[in-house]
Amino acid sequence: LFRFFIEKNLSLLSEKGSLTYLTPSAWIYEDGSTKLRKHILEKFQIDFFYQFENREKIFERVDSRYKFATFQISAPSLQVTKQSIPVRFMQTEAFVLKTNKNIIEYSYTDIETLSKEHHSFMEVKTTQDLEILRKIYGKFKSLNPDFIDFRNELH
Repeated sequence: LFRFFIEKNLSLLSEKGSLTYLTPSAWIYEDGSTKLRKHILEKFQIDFFYQFENREKIFERVDSRYKFATFQISAPSLQVTKQSIPVRFMQTEAFVLKTNKNIIEYSYTDIETLSKEHHSFMEVKTTQDLEILRKIYGKFKSLNPDFIDFRNELH
């Protein structure tokens, strides 16, 4: 349902508008949201994406294992050619929103390199984690998704 909400609001976005959401964070990596992610990455600007885990009960009545995100999307006419998206993953306390703590600059090149087929974000906790992924993906050839699908076949 949240994917429909995001997609519908994008169609209502004015030329100079932006949307700020609080949704399940799954849309940034799940297979069912691949087309939505690709559309957003190609047609809009993601101003920030901050993912939280509810382990510290930010929302008291929500299961502690639940992940959610706050993020902002701007209209194409407001796009400043940004090379990266400020992201945070695995945050557990809302106070970080008032700080610059744990922000990682996730480039559009990273999305293309690390998830060519799915256009998804790899969840990383630190810039060092992202650097390690960049080195691994830069050093080794990607596996052909026609032969094995790690997202679905390893249970």
